[in-house]
This record gives sequence, C-alpha cells and structure tokens, in this order.
Amino acid sequence: MAYSLKDRLFAAILFNGVEFPFEINALDFIHISSSVRTTLPALTFKITDVTKFLTLNNFLVDGTRITVTVGKEKQKSSFSFRLFSFTESPGSSPVYTIRGYLDSPLYWTSSLSEFQKGGSNTVLASLASMCGLRFSGTNTSDSQVWIPQNLRISEFARKVREHGWINEGSCMQMGVTASKELRYRNVSNFAQFPVKDFFDLTKITDQVKPITAYSVVNKAGFFNVSSGYGSTRISQSVLADDAEVSSLTLQKNSSKLMINRSVKDSISQNKVMFSPIDVGNVHPNYERAVYQNQRLGNLFTLGMDVMTPEFSESDLLDVVSVSVETPEIKGSKQYSGRYFVTSKVLYVKGANYYEKLELVRHGLNEPREQTQE
Repeated sequence: MAYSLKDRLFAAILFNGVEFPFEINALDFIHISSSVRTTLPALTFKITDVTKFLTLNNFLVDGTRITVTVGKEKQKSSFSFRLFSFTESPGSSPVYTIRGYLDSPLYWTSSLSEFQKGGSNTVLASLASMCGLRFSGTNTSDSQVWIPQNLRISEFARKVREHGWINEGSCMQMGVTASKELRYRNVSNFAQFPVKDFFDLTKITDQVKPITAYSVVNKAGFFNVSSGYGSTRISQSVLADDAEVSSLTLQKNSSKLMINRSVKDSISQNKVMFSPIDVGNVHPNYERAVYQNQRLGNLFTLGMDVMTPEFSESDLLDVVSVSVETPEIKGSKQYSGRYFVTSKVLYVKGANYYEKLELVRHGLNEPREQTQE
C-alpha cells in the first residue's frame, strides 16, 4: 500500500517490482536530485521497516531496482533507480537510509573500447541508446573518429562533450535527468530556448508557480580567477604551426557580466595551458572547443536557488523565468528574468512536497557599477 495523506500527497516505493507496505511501516523522507555536475541522478530515502520486509525478501543487495512514484493531487511522476548503498539503525523496528543511482547501470559502470564515428551529437545519442537512455541534442560541426580508450561510458560521454563544437561562441553542456534523458545543449543560444516554467514570489496563477523561498549565489570570484579574467590555450600539431587562442565570442544573456573591468585590464597574463600534440585524427576545433566550452561555461556565475511546492515541467538545461521583484526589497528586480536549470531536487517529507531548482546565468539584469567597472 502506498504512502498517502488526505488525497493530497502520494508516494510509493517498489523493490524489484514489489511494493513496500506503508500501511504498517513509515516513511521519513524521499530526496531525488539531478545535476549537470553529477554523472547520474541520485536517490536517498529513509524508511522504518517494522515488518522486516526488506530483509525477508532479500532486497538489500547491490543493484536492486527501486521504483519511486511521487504524486500530488492529479500529478504523478515515476522514477527508476538501482540500490547503491544503505545504512541501518538496528532495533525491533530497523530504520534504513537507502541510496541509489538512476537505473542505467551501463552508463554508470560499463566501459567502452569500440571506436565511435560522427559528430559529438551523434556519438552521444548512440551512447544514450546503448545505455537505455532517451536523448535530446543539437546538430554539431565536429565529426571525427572518437576513441573511448576503455573509459567508462559516462566518462567518455563527458570527454566528448568537452570537445563538442558548433561554431565560434557555442558552449556545449550535458546532463542526465531523473526521467532518464541525456540532454546535450548549446547554452550560448540562451535567447532561442523556450521558457519551460514561470516562477513568481508574489503572483500565483495556473501558469505561474509560487516561490516559497529563494537565495542568490554569486560564484564569480572563483570562476573569474580560473578563466573569467582571461586564459590562453596553445595547441600543438605535427601537421601545422602551433595555434594560440585567448579570446572568445560571447552572447550575453544578462545586462552585466559579473566581471570587474579594472581588475581584468590590470592583469597582463593569466593561466596558460598547452594541449596534447595533434597528429591529425581529430576535428579542426577539437582543442579550441575545450577552451571555449570551459571558459564560456565559467561565465555563468550568477545563481539562484528557488523552492516551490508545485510540480514543475522544467528539468536540466531548460530555461525558466523567475520574478522575485517586490516593492519592499530594493534592487530585487536585478535578479529577475530568465535562467538555465543546472540542478533539480524533489523532496518529500511528512505531508509536504517541494522542488528546489538551481539556476544560473551570466549576471544582473540591471546595471550596478559596483559589480563591473
């Protein structure tokens, strides 16, 4: 029997297709997270097993399939994971904290040796299919023979993403959603993405989801030291002269970058990197792509964490619109506008359901001289 509260909140957990009996046992919380920074979405939940259901059925073994269904009113979503680890607080009614990874064991742990031919979009689509994942991508201009070198498939996918290229100004990012979709996007095309969800601090309609809490995060200091204030990459080749890249084409998605102009102008030389020697078996922009994807990605330094009690349609690398403007808080308008989703968390505890979205963009939407000179 599923966990249900007054027809408001619904949760069910199945182990290898067998439902955990909540009519006697208890649920503490469910936490599902996905991020562009992690290999696969992760599951953590805490339950009390009065009936010894898990041990009697031998479900506490590595790789057990765990299906989690969460619903609120008329909305419902199901997710499939594999058991990775657990901790037990022993007693007459043992309490388990169970952790899992998205149900794609091949992507998680299998290695690959066969050469892959085509553009990065084609190769990533093939890897997704191989691992039981759906794929959503974009056409690229980086066809070559890609050599996995017996890397795990997830590691090889990230390497392909790092060297992905469309044109000068493209910034390729990748993430796997909790709904088992590998997404590959050019996040420089910010203005061309449709808005998936609207969130508002003060207004609630059928089309606008409420914000119950938010925080603004500025990570410019770390990323500006890394590459925001400039860096150089020197490519070496046995077929051509060395090439140096130290400048980029940028499509701003905010009024102001989180870069201090006087600091930038005062730096004569920042980090200098050298690429491996090219022997002619990679696409023409293979090393430039690494520089470009990393440096343009590091300019997404203004973040916002938004919490809502509603089911959202948005997921990794979608664009959402946020409004936190209030008359009482001066300057709040500069944080409103469009953002990319880089992480998503679903959380159930007691009678409450929450989603937390981690959002990023280049900077502020109103000029403020103290952030850039």
